Parts: sequence; structure tokens; C-alpha cells
Amino acid sequence: MLSPSCIKLRVYPGTSIEDGTRYVKTRFPKEVASLPYSTKIETAEGPQYFRVMHSHQVKTCRLCMSPDHLLKDCPDFKCYKCEERGHFARDCNAVRC
Repeated sequence: MLSPSCIKLRVYPGTSIEDGTRYVKTRFPKEVASLPYSTKIETAEGPQYFRVMHSHQVKTCRLCMSPDHLLKDCPDFKCYKCEERGHFARDCNAVRC
């Protein structure tokens, strides 16, 4: 993401009470067409997951950001137990050391 704007906070109508929703305007580089609906973003408190909504948003893979597939079908996805491709750790038969 490039050049973020200041953060705008949404308030309940007719009050000055914030509802926790934050809006940030930003521009994406040409190679980024869309962000996943849930994205890990580095913050001052460490990495946190945020719900992301933007105009013209399409479903994208959370791992490689490709709009051609989702995480479950990502060719870059590896099992966390055995580091092999093609299955999730919950389905892994490998024994961990």
C-alpha cells in the first residue's frame, strides 16, 4: 500500500461516541488488484488481523494475494507439520519430532 491518509473514525449518529470502525484511504501499487477480506497487518503492538473492505474487492488468496484462487487451493501453501504441499496440518499423517 502506498501513501495512506489520516485515519477517520466512525461515530454513532448524533453523538461524538466512536464505534471502533476506522477508515483509511490508500492507493495500491499496480500489481495489487485486491486485498483479502482478512489481512494480517503489522502494528505498533505487533501483527494483528483486520477485516479489510474496499471498492472493487474480489476474493483473493491470503497467502500469495492472487485473485485466481483461495488459500485452500494455493500452490504456495505448505502443511505446518511436515512442510509438504497438498494438505492441511489437521489432515497430516506425519509424526513431528
